Amino acid sequence: MKASRSLVLALLWCLACTRSPALVAPTPPLPAPGTVTASSPTPVQSPTPTPRPTPTAAPTATPSPTPVLYRSPLSGQALATPPPRPLAVQIDNHPDARPQTGLTDADLVYETPTEAQLTRLTALFQTRAPEVVGPVRSARLVDLAILPMHDAVLVYSGAAQGVTQALLGAGAELLHAEGNATPAGWRDWSRSMPHNLYVSVPALREVATELGWERPTAASSLLFGPPAPGGEPALYVVIPYAQGQVEFRYDRASNRYRRWVDGAPHVDARSNEPVAPANVVVLVTEFWYRELPARWTVEQSLDLDLSSGGEAWLLRDGHVYRARWERPAEREPLRLLDARTGQPLPLGEGQTWICIVSPEIASRVEVG
Repeated sequence: MKASRSLVLALLWCLACTRSPALVAPTPPLPAPGTVTASSPTPVQSPTPTPRPTPTAAPTATPSPTPVLYRSPLSGQALATPPPRPLAVQIDNHPDARPQTGLTDADLVYETPTEAQLTRLTALFQTRAPEVVGPVRSARLVDLAILPMHDAVLVYSGAAQGVTQALLGAGAELLHAEGNATPAGWRDWSRSMPHNLYVSVPALREVATELGWERPTAASSLLFGPPAPGGEPALYVVIPYAQGQVEFRYDRASNRYRRWVDGAPHVDARSNEPVAPANVVVLVTEFWYRELPARWTVEQSLDLDLSSGGEAWLLRDGHVYRARWERPAEREPLRLLDARTGQPLPLGEGQTWICIVSPEIASRVEVG
């Protein structure tokens, strides 16, 4: 009995030793020092950033245009100071006098036949002051009309006695290049007399200042503006003066009319630049011989009418206009009116060349 009980106890002990151990949940490993763990969070939508405005360059202030305070009555050119009185220089146009010096700097040029059928050039200088101008020659009766129109001082080398008396009687202010204006004139002995007398415009103005004649001009202005309607395309004009055919040929690149004389380009003697005005006016009027008393005789001088009006052509910007010219008063400049409409015809800014011709020459003028 005792042996059986011992056997039972031994069997129970063996059974207990062979039973599977109870499962124990493993202890999770401790995180390493300094490591933070967390369960995966629920995704949260990041806020959409507010777009920043694209930077734009600050607008640059446009400078106000400099106001034009003054304009030349002769060329329409803008000036910073009041325009001075023009100097009207009598320039030789004999073949031996060409090429002349200073014509490209003139604001306005009148070309007028003389008694010898050559033409004389009256070049008015206002906006520019060339150091050399010439050759200078004698005054003519046409100056009696030109000077008061433009409030000008005449620069010349002398004149017939009757012409001088007529100019002085009209109150003209005269600068004689070998007289009261000698400091401003000289002879270039590389040329033959009488085609070698020259003047300096700055020096002439100094003489005029000493004489009390230098001041801002009081003259009325020629009319300047955009081209009028109604012009016809024209690339040239030929003026058959008796002694020296003149032609102006339109140059598109410069919008100027290059001048030719006797089949050759007309250029400046010093710069070799072409004589090329912005405007060409062919003005038709009557000529006659006027008797002028001199000390011992009576002189015959060619005179002309620059008061009554008449026919004209205006060439500018590659176009030609048939016109009528008029001169409202002695101290007013010439005006051009459209021959068909009667409306004023403005000039373009720049040099104007006025060729004065008789009706006989006008009948042979070619424009094309």
